Amino acid sequence: MKKVSQNNPNEKTDEQRIVLCQQRVNSLRNINPQSYQKRIAYFNGLLSNASGYAGIRSHVDGSTRKAIDALII
Repeated sequence: MKKVSQNNPNEKTDEQRIVLCQQRVNSLRNINPQSYQKRIAYFNGLLSNASGYAGIRSHVDGSTRKAIDALII
């Protein structure tokens, strides 16, 4: 799912935000390995869940889709 914003050209796409988040988590690798392990596992779980939802999103009832999409944004 991509956001298209004509109002704010500086707004990051979903992919850019994911990459930024991953870079921030990766920065913990050498600073705090225990925190890195916890956060990378959580991050990977989020990505897995998002991927799963994207795969079924078009098959979900419209009102449910709106509710879930509102939580994501």
